[in-house]
Amino acid sequence: MNPKLFLILGAGTTLGLAWQAAPQPDEDVNRQVQELITRECVSCHGANGIGGVRLDSSERIVFHQKLIYRQILSQAMPPHLYESNVKFVGHSRQLNDDDRLLIQKWRKASEIKLPAVVPLEPIRADQVVELTNPEPIPAIGDDQRRVYAFKIDATDQGLSAIQIRPDAANSLRYTSVAIVAAKDVEAAKRVGLTSGTFTGIKPYFATTIAPGSGALRLPAAISLVDDDTMVVLVHHYKATGKPERDRSTVTLSYGKAQPVATVQMEQLNFLIPANKVLEQTLTHEFTDGNSMLSLMPEARNYCAEIEITLIKPKGEPETLYHTRRWDYSFAPALQFAEPVRVEKGSKITARFFYRNDEKCRMNENREPADVKYGKGPDDEVCRLGLAMVPDSAD
Repeated sequence: MNPKLFLILGAGTTLGLAWQAAPQPDEDVNRQVQELITRECVSCHGANGIGGVRLDSSERIVFHQKLIYRQILSQAMPPHLYESNVKFVGHSRQLNDDDRLLIQKWRKASEIKLPAVVPLEPIRADQVVELTNPEPIPAIGDDQRRVYAFKIDATDQGLSAIQIRPDAANSLRYTSVAIVAAKDVEAAKRVGLTSGTFTGIKPYFATTIAPGSGALRLPAAISLVDDDTMVVLVHHYKATGKPERDRSTVTLSYGKAQPVATVQMEQLNFLIPANKVLEQTLTHEFTDGNSMLSLMPEARNYCAEIEITLIKPKGEPETLYHTRRWDYSFAPALQFAEPVRVEKGSKITARFFYRNDEKCRMNENREPADVKYGKGPDDEVCRLGLAMVPDSAD
């Protein structure tokens, strides 16, 4: 779908909600709106400006106020990228009625003016790292990735929050973040620089952060922080017609740590025949109870759909994640907002649907050919990583 198309609504669009109370144009409403837009919209409408719309500053939010109002109240935005019975950190979701009423209140107010800058809520600065590259982001040219790594200065603690403040606010599209053991840092840097994701390694935690999105707050158990733990960052830049300085400040907060166990599920040596659709299923049974922290699905450009389901010994299957619009370029690390309780004897299944026909974007300008499992750029993979705190850790 052309992203420019779904940003335009016809004059007959029904907004469907009625606001009863008198508008209150106060700073608290302004701040709530900016926090909502930043949290739910900036990952797409940041420096890359999908559909020509950027919402990564107060001024731009005000400029697009009418469009925001129409798109959110009609439920056209955010797009429904996935279905889930649980909430994730830092990923677009369908907004609820309270969110839409807030937007309506903001729009109905007579003289709304957002402050020029709404400062990001600070986090406790247990560690502050300045990342600088002397080579500026060029004004023109291809997209760039730049990778950084630094050691976590903590022992027997867990990472509870991370905040990135970039100087290149216009050029920076988003940042990929991974927490890895020192032995994996070079592999993480190499893979992050070439693919933009952390495929093929086993990080304690991985995610993406949009510029201006504030602090990413984590359960302290999400990462195992010890003397050899490293942070790897990949900044994704897009030329904007004006050079910018490549410098950013990273702030980390720590908290109580818990041992984190990982499970890697993978299908090896499969083939997707030309002009065919293929389904692959991964299954894992839990022999002990645990609190699941995150999912890390991995597939490449021939994957169209992924469905991950938790099946408890007694109870209906629960959809943890289901997308019909898998995009390898934005492969997510899905951290649960609250750990998901998993009973002993539960099973998790992950269904991956691949298509290698004329509807696959990889075949737009060529005849489909057989695709095999492998590490090459035109190969495919089928993996799911899990991170959890075992009950035995309590």
